Amino acid sequence: MPTYQFACNDCASDYEIFLMRMLRDSDRVCPSCGSTNVRQAYRDFFGYTASRSKSGSAAGHSGGGCGTGGFR
Repeated sequence: MPTYQFACNDCASDYEIFLMRMLRDSDRVCPSCGSTNVRQAYRDFFGYTASRSKSGSAAGHSGGGCGTGGFR
């Protein structure tokens, strides 16, 4: 089930929406204050906000997967 995470720019509330469909503009309403001035928050697996660098990759992650070293 898709989970969408948001942060309200007016009251600083963080919240999640669980939907069985695609996200709509009418879903972007803060449940705490009713504001539509919200932004989608991208969080990693542990719930921390993933900061993005100018290249678009998440900053602060060392990577690890394919091509980062090798078997000899």
